[in-house]
Amino acid sequence: MPVVVLYGDESFLLEQAANRLRQQVVNPAMASLCHRVYSSPSLAKVLEAVGSVSLALGGQTLVEIKDFSLLHQASKDAFTDAQLDELKGLLEAVDDSKVVLFLSSKIDGKIKFPKWLVKHPKFRVEKYETFKFWETDKASEFLQQHARQNNIQLLPEAADTLVELMGTELRPLANEVDKLSIYALNRPITRQDVLQLSNHSDNLFLLVNNWILQQKPADTFRDLNEILSRRHPIEIFATVQSYFNNIFRVMWLHSKGAGMDAIAQRTGQKPFTIKKHLTSPFSRVPIQRWVKLKRALVEMEWKTKTGQMDGHLALEVLLGT
Repeated sequence: MPVVVLYGDESFLLEQAANRLRQQVVNPAMASLCHRVYSSPSLAKVLEAVGSVSLALGGQTLVEIKDFSLLHQASKDAFTDAQLDELKGLLEAVDDSKVVLFLSSKIDGKIKFPKWLVKHPKFRVEKYETFKFWETDKASEFLQQHARQNNIQLLPEAADTLVELMGTELRPLANEVDKLSIYALNRPITRQDVLQLSNHSDNLFLLVNNWILQQKPADTFRDLNEILSRRHPIEIFATVQSYFNNIFRVMWLHSKGAGMDAIAQRTGQKPFTIKKHLTSPFSRVPIQRWVKLKRALVEMEWKTKTGQMDGHLALEVLLGT
């Protein structure tokens, strides 16, 4: 597969496909030598990149060309046509030491060069289109596949409910499944989990994330008032505790020097989930703040349950921590 063309308006699938190719081709130890990325390059730069000698020392070089303008614009003169003919010859002559990736949100198949590129029998061409709003079955199948690939247990009826609530846009759907897996830990994600946590107008995930990361305080208090109009404070505290604690335990053990495997063993979470936590924005939150939030969460929930403080007020105090 010396030449690969990935394109389409479904950015999430496009990114996944590009990442799979990078992992397959690029040796991380030699990434600075064997992975070159060109964003919106000129035709001259593309010619230079495709015609250059591979520096991978026995491996493969990945030349990544993003948003090449001539994929969706017609050439304007004979000189450009001559350069495009030269580029065609270089692409057909690419050997196994190099992979050339064209990555674009669109390709106009009516224009001469893009049409040649996507119709070439020896090139690998993949198109990723956004699901239409009525293609709920496809979106649900995608979610279940995404869950399996990431060792997440997602019941089919839970996937269907997520699509019903959020539509067919794949990136937010996948993000919601990832967050639900934190809440559910190692049990299957159920329809009830989705109904409790993922209603688009009642997203506790976003509220808790903004609270931990100290982002958008005005939105956080507004969202809390909306949620409290439908849900009891005790129920909110229970949900927040479960979601917060699964992340807190990872960060606490990491701060004590535990490795990923040890954290996974201690918490019962999968290594993949641990890695996601440790590379997420949560990793930039100081451990002192995690401890402070944990104490505040326990204290406010206790005061609510024992009648020492009104539940609404306790949640507002918590979110102000």
